[in-house]
Amino acid sequence: MHPQAFDTPGASNPQGMARTPLNRLLAIAASEGLRAADLFDRCGIDAGLLWIKGRPIDRHQYLSVANALIEALDMPDLGFRSGTSFSLGDLGVLGHAMLSSEHVTQSIQTYLRFRPAFGSTFPVRALELRGQLALTADIALPDSPLKRYQLENWLLTLTALYDLVAEPEALFRSISFPYPEPLHSDRLAQQFHCELLFDQPAPLVVLNREITRSRLKFACENVHRLCAQECYRALTQLSRPHALDGTVKALLVDAAGDFPTPTELARRLNISERTLRRRLADLGTSYKRLLLEARMEVAASHQAAGTRSIKDIALSLGYADVVSYHRAFKAYHGVTPAQFRTHTPALGAPLKTAS
Repeated sequence: MHPQAFDTPGASNPQGMARTPLNRLLAIAASEGLRAADLFDRCGIDAGLLWIKGRPIDRHQYLSVANALIEALDMPDLGFRSGTSFSLGDLGVLGHAMLSSEHVTQSIQTYLRFRPAFGSTFPVRALELRGQLALTADIALPDSPLKRYQLENWLLTLTALYDLVAEPEALFRSISFPYPEPLHSDRLAQQFHCELLFDQPAPLVVLNREITRSRLKFACENVHRLCAQECYRALTQLSRPHALDGTVKALLVDAAGDFPTPTELARRLNISERTLRRRLADLGTSYKRLLLEARMEVAASHQAAGTRSIKDIALSLGYADVVSYHRAFKAYHGVTPAQFRTHTPALGAPLKTAS
């Protein structure tokens, strides 16, 4: 039986799909006796806004809640638990496009092409490694529980591909983790059925060439084409070159400290302040949210450079004191400014590939 193409609520509004990883986290929190409202309060997020139809969960909200959950629970396997509760149906029409692909290679190509429109928080790349298809992820955070959660959650979501192939236990050849072997490595081995390598330079998933070329269980060219068209519309909508939120954020980042007020921004954009606020709300964001994102991007750049003191950075970004800046930085990036400066790795050479 072939999958249905458009039976997922909200498939035409892909930005809302970013709710799904947060929903999995909240389910874990509930199973451990934590109230979602308490987590939102701790992160300074209005829980009521998260249930507005079509409103996306942005990167800051998602990572803030994840970090709060990590801190609230002694749960080093949080990424494992979240990732293993994932199904391709969580991705809506993108999941159907993957299910109906001809083979694993096409399914992964579809995933990589349209993933940004469905709530991704970091880039994933495909490589050809000694004739094998491989995947790696670039998570722009220093090593921390939050980064390990993100990575392990992503790796475990890849096991959803088992539903597509005839020999699921042969799908992966090896998985590389850029951190030491965790206590739950036995459960990782049971999930991946392949060689696990720890303390590696970068995350790397190597797939079995024979399996990636085999026809999938639910392959259907017509369904795949229809779903891919819907995904393309979602991606086009996401990447509008003149989207108002992107323009506002660019203006704020360029200000680098002397941030314009909503009134000043509206004047520059030749619209009223009321229209500015309404149109940003329609896009699921606000001046306050974009100002925070701009501040944190500039802050991360300064911290990584290491040429200015934390106090100087805090004051230049408009914070009343170092404590306020410290709190905002940790809530956004998952680590303190000092930890970010100490542990942010220098950019290295890309992974070598072989044809």
